[in-house]
Amino acid sequence: MVLADQRGCKIHASVKKALVKKYERHIALDQWRIIENFSLGQVRGQFRVTNHQFKMAFVNSTFVSPCPTVTNDAYLSLPTFESIIVGELNLFYLVEVFGQVVNVGKVEDIVVNNESTKKLEFELRNEMNDRLPCTLWGKFADQVIQECENSTGEIVVCLIRFAKINTFRGENQITNAFDASVVTINPEFPEVEHFKNSLPKDGLALTISETNPRRELSFGSDGYFDHCLKKLSIFQVQKCKVMCKIHTIEGDFGWFYVACKKCSKKVEMNNKDKTAIADKPTKTTYWCPKCNLNITQVVPRFKLHVGVIDQTGDIKCIMFDSAASKMIGHSAFDLLDGVYDDDLQDPERMPPSIKNLVGKTFQLLVCIENDNLSGRNDTYMVGKVWPGVDIVMIEDADDSERASNHSHTLSNIERSIDDITVEGCSTTKKICLKPVKLEKLDEKNDEMVGNEEDEKKSGVNNEVNENPEPDYSEYAGL
Repeated sequence: MVLADQRGCKIHASVKKALVKKYERHIALDQWRIIENFSLGQVRGQFRVTNHQFKMAFVNSTFVSPCPTVTNDAYLSLPTFESIIVGELNLFYLVEVFGQVVNVGKVEDIVVNNESTKKLEFELRNEMNDRLPCTLWGKFADQVIQECENSTGEIVVCLIRFAKINTFRGENQITNAFDASVVTINPEFPEVEHFKNSLPKDGLALTISETNPRRELSFGSDGYFDHCLKKLSIFQVQKCKVMCKIHTIEGDFGWFYVACKKCSKKVEMNNKDKTAIADKPTKTTYWCPKCNLNITQVVPRFKLHVGVIDQTGDIKCIMFDSAASKMIGHSAFDLLDGVYDDDLQDPERMPPSIKNLVGKTFQLLVCIENDNLSGRNDTYMVGKVWPGVDIVMIEDADDSERASNHSHTLSNIERSIDDITVEGCSTTKKICLKPVKLEKLDEKNDEMVGNEEDEKKSGVNNEVNENPEPDYSEYAGL
């Protein structure tokens, strides 16, 4: 569900399946309620229904009480057609569109995943006579075509809420986001009458064609294309070294998982009893999907979700056992004291040594994958960690000359923070955080997990190093 306050600020909220019966009678569409005692978590992934950075979750102690109606505002957030067509909007977020239905195509039966579903293509136009192509599927296609066929030459206005921006044959269009979208024909909002009165007086009526509508894009002025579009800074899968400060630990996702001692893959517990692990096996068994066996020899491994920040912006990262152990200074087994319990995943019971990472500076080897480049995943995997105290200062000019001349940035985030200083360093020195020069990793030295023997060889006073670490004297900005 989506909740809105009196200022129009909207937030995504959810109720777990086990609590639906408890709260369903207290929640009604378009009704005001007072909600107390709930949890908040960071929003991740695609198809975000609001631009709020957090999402709300009902818990067992959440209290819902009636509230007098504050306003009947629909809280519409309508981007311009041009911003959708040109691609100015973030595809991670669902949008709301509103316009007159014109050029409705024929309903098609399409086979998707071995199931037949209906598809309808049509166009919406706004007051400036801009056209926005739309494609609706399933029940939404039936709803629109039925309303259009029943109209008697009148203007048909369509509102699509929580719609997805999709690219088809190089053209941006609007489509429903599975069943999460809401389609309303001729909604009874004050904005509807004003919109109808603002439409061009050209007498354009709804036309239902036997073929798919021809799509012609129209814009308010020819000068619209004089503005340059923003370009991504990274176009290929690669790894880069960044120096950053940890500013959040995402406890909602847990901080460890139980793995098979033989293959290191995640295992599932066959019962929920508290059990000793690793060197203290009990009768409790686990199922390993890779080994295809019930096992008792398991070991806990780190899986940390963190938010990191530097002077250019912030990103979300995930760290597995090798990187996290080096950062924390302890193994997951040490922190659990040999005992696994589901309750230990509770953010409130997170060990202090993990919580104390917040505010510390590290150097991270960040892996940029295809999913990051395509926008399907906004979380970056960390392959390796170096202590923040060994950072390169601006004064170390000799080392800086060895940096690569390839210039990239890790993201287009425009937020900025104050200069980062490292504990134990002079405040008059600034960290070398030029955005951005990367040095491409040598294929022989870009392993995800550091080799202990190589680390021993690379001592401070080494004069000869047969397998040196890739040298980075300048860092990528976030």
